[in-house]
Amino acid sequence: MVIISSGGLPGGSYTLPLIEETRAELFSSMEVLLDAPYAEVISLKECSPHGSFLYELKFDSWRNLNCDSGKEPYSPKCGDLFVLSDVAPEIASDMEHCVKTCTFALVMKDMKESNATEDDKVSSYLEFRTSKLVEAKDGMRNSVFAVFLVNMTTKIRIWRALHMSGNLQIIKEVLCSNSMVEVCNFCSLQDYSTWDEQLGRRLSLVLDESQATAVLNSISVALCNHKSSIKLIWGPPGTGKTKTLSILLYTLLSKSCRTLACAPTNVAVKEVALRVLKLVKDPYHMDPGKDELLCSMGDLLLFGSRNRLEVFDDLEEIYLDHRVDRLVECFAPQNSWKKCFITMINFLEDFVAQYHLLENESVGKAKTSVRNDSTSMVPNSFLGLIRDRYRAHNFEGMVCLLNLLDSFGSLLSQNDANDKEIETLFTHGEVVDSCHKLESEACTSRNSAQLYKIRNECIDTLRSLCHSLSHVLPESMNRSLVWQFCFQSASLIFCTASSSYTLHRVEMDPLNLLVINEAAQLRECESVIPMHLKGIRHAILIGDERQLPAMVASKVSDGAGFGRSVFERLSSLGHSKHLLNIQYRMHPKISAFPNANFCWNQILDAPNVLCKNYERHYLQGTMFGPCSFIRKR
Repeated sequence: MVIISSGGLPGGSYTLPLIEETRAELFSSMEVLLDAPYAEVISLKECSPHGSFLYELKFDSWRNLNCDSGKEPYSPKCGDLFVLSDVAPEIASDMEHCVKTCTFALVMKDMKESNATEDDKVSSYLEFRTSKLVEAKDGMRNSVFAVFLVNMTTKIRIWRALHMSGNLQIIKEVLCSNSMVEVCNFCSLQDYSTWDEQLGRRLSLVLDESQATAVLNSISVALCNHKSSIKLIWGPPGTGKTKTLSILLYTLLSKSCRTLACAPTNVAVKEVALRVLKLVKDPYHMDPGKDELLCSMGDLLLFGSRNRLEVFDDLEEIYLDHRVDRLVECFAPQNSWKKCFITMINFLEDFVAQYHLLENESVGKAKTSVRNDSTSMVPNSFLGLIRDRYRAHNFEGMVCLLNLLDSFGSLLSQNDANDKEIETLFTHGEVVDSCHKLESEACTSRNSAQLYKIRNECIDTLRSLCHSLSHVLPESMNRSLVWQFCFQSASLIFCTASSSYTLHRVEMDPLNLLVINEAAQLRECESVIPMHLKGIRHAILIGDERQLPAMVASKVSDGAGFGRSVFERLSSLGHSKHLLNIQYRMHPKISAFPNANFCWNQILDAPNVLCKNYERHYLQGTMFGPCSFIRKR
């Protein structure tokens, strides 16, 4: 079976297996209805127009939220499929006794209520699309129950991807081609020896020979503009797949190659994103002696479900939702980035006048009222007020853009600052570059002179930066535009293969390269979702088809190859694979079995597993040994 239908588009081969797999999952969920999350409907309202099968449903409290032991509590989300019935069914046959209502309902939208709080973790107001019309009477409480069955999001995305007419370059040139020629004749004639040799030296510091060769060959593939291609990197357990992939992605950031990094699961996506972020923040191991960052944090973007990705402080700065929240603040009219620049310039240019004005206002209030707020009191000195204002306006946040402000703040906090001298110097509005001119102002403190000089440099830099950013950034943007802006600015995007469906509706420059981690566990039909994206010309798949494939519920679908990956299919057709041939994880006596039975004895043991101190260490106690069975209650 192949992924291309007779019409030349993906879809025909997988339509029936996808339907059968969905049926099997629904049947499986019907067998455990007793433990499924459910709630009683207390309000049911049909959305306009009539006959659209759209309804807004409001529920009372949800039950069985913790039905899956060891998993997070259930919370309704878009794509969840429910059954609406007159009774709360415990087994599938109970639905045969439904008198008025028995229909499937798919969550289309989470309707946030105006009085909802952050503590309301489980939504009670959702918009559904039903499989048939439901009788809806406002103000009447009907005995209707909603019972959760399964989430359909990935299935729906696969279905749409299989039937869309998107980018078919990889699919037609590689997956649909009978030719197994993998080398581009044009690129093979070009001389990449200079950058190849320099990069090779850097890679040899952190990678073994097979890993470094995989990175170099992958970069050559990514930079080819003549023909589409797919490169396979075969990494048995412990051979450093994730390490190799993270260094490849880090290196691609310097090649102006817009890349999408996918994986079948959120765990795999998060692991790669963490490693790349660490390399970007600390490039010393890749480039000794290099202090500056390879790219800005804006070049990295991670998106998906916060709960499933388990995004905490370690990944928050590249996580989409967090970035959008921060940028919305920056582009809010009352606190826009331009207003911050102007406020800072005014602070540095004309603060003496502001100080005297505040001082006069405070004196006037003191004469008319005995009672004075601490907020209306002026500090004892000009220096005291300027220190307070510097901290209160949070100007330290701009230090990342202007190192001068860091120096200004440090000098301002030193004890030898002369209050009257600084006030006199700050009265001057013009920049003074000459040291002799500074001395003529009776400047006895070196600290004061440096403050004055840095203050003027800050003003010039702020004006220049504000002017240049005005040509790039708008003064204000709404949340939707900020969301688009984050994708447009990113060079490396992380998400699951299923979540990459979101990118089909994002207006941005085309991506160039698709990289899939754990590719042997990603179903071929699901990999079509990212392959369809505009601009994708090449794909690099890294995985191990000798490990367990994607799970398939239906034996019929499994027999039709529904769980097979692109990695497995190309490998079976003779497509070459680059082998990572050194394992760093298992004791040689353990690695001998998989090496002999699955890798034809091609895997070498690394020095770290051959050393004497790499030996068996069992848990303490007589019950523990090479293998122990522990009953979990």
